[in-house]
Amino acid sequence: MRRGGLSFQMKGRVAVVTGASSGIGAALAGQLAAAGARVGLIALPEPALDAETAAIRDRGGTADAAAADVTDSTAVHEAVNRLTQSLGPIDLLVLNAGIGLATRVDEPFSAEAVERLVRVNLLGAVYPIEAVLPQMLERRRGHLVGVSSLSSYRGQPIFSGYCASKAGLATLLEGLRIELRQHGIAVTTVRPGFVRTPMTAEARAPRFMLEVDKAAEIMMKGIAARRAEINFPWQPALLAGLVRWLPRALYDRLVAATVLSKYGSKAPQD
Repeated sequence: MRRGGLSFQMKGRVAVVTGASSGIGAALAGQLAAAGARVGLIALPEPALDAETAAIRDRGGTADAAAADVTDSTAVHEAVNRLTQSLGPIDLLVLNAGIGLATRVDEPFSAEAVERLVRVNLLGAVYPIEAVLPQMLERRRGHLVGVSSLSSYRGQPIFSGYCASKAGLATLLEGLRIELRQHGIAVTTVRPGFVRTPMTAEARAPRFMLEVDKAAEIMMKGIAARRAEINFPWQPALLAGLVRWLPRALYDRLVAATVLSKYGSKAPQD
C-alpha cells in the first residue's frame, strides 16, 4: 500500500502505542504521526519518552505522552484517560511494550525472571486492553494490535520464559479477535523476528535482522489493511511456520543442535 493509502487510513485517527520511547514503538509512533494520526505515547517515565514526543511535534505531527509502567494497572488506566482527554477516543491501540530475558536452567532457573516476563509481555498488554476496550465497544469500532514474536510458536531452550509470555499474548489476541469481530473491532497479532532495537543490541546478529524503520513500515501496511497476522521478516517467518508442525522428536533435536549449540548449555542436548 502506498503512503497515500496509509495517510487515508490513518488521517485523524487516534493511535496509542505502548513501549513508545524506543525501538519498534518509537518508530511506529513516528510513522503513524507522519500518516496523519494523532498519536499517544505510553512508556516508562524517562527522557526518551519526552524526546520522542517532541520529535514528532517538531516534524509537524500531533502527539502527547503519558508516562506509565505497563505492569501497573492503575497507572495504565490513568495514562489512557489522559490521552483520551487530550487526543480524543482511541481508534488504534498498539501493545508493543515488552522485554526479553534468558531463563536458563543452570543459572539457576528463576521464577522471578519468568514472572517479570509475564508481567511485562502479557499483563502489560492486558491492562491497556482493559482500559481502552470499553470505549471501543461503546463506539463499535477500533483496532487492537499486539506485538508477540515468531518465538511464540514453539518453546525454545534458554528462552522458554520469553516464548511462554509471547505465546500467551498471541493466544489472548486470537481469542479476542474472534469475539470482537461482531463488535466491529479488529485484532492483529504481530510476530516479528529479530529487529535492530535496544532489546536486541547484545544479541548475536542473525542473518535476517531488520532495521527498525523497515519493521515499522511493514507493521503500518498490515495495520492499515486490518490483517489478522503480520509476520516478518518473511524468511524466518516462513521457517517458523514450517517448524511449528515438526514432530516433537525432530524439533527437539533440531533446536538442541541450533539454539543450545549457539548459546551453550551445561545440560544434555538429547
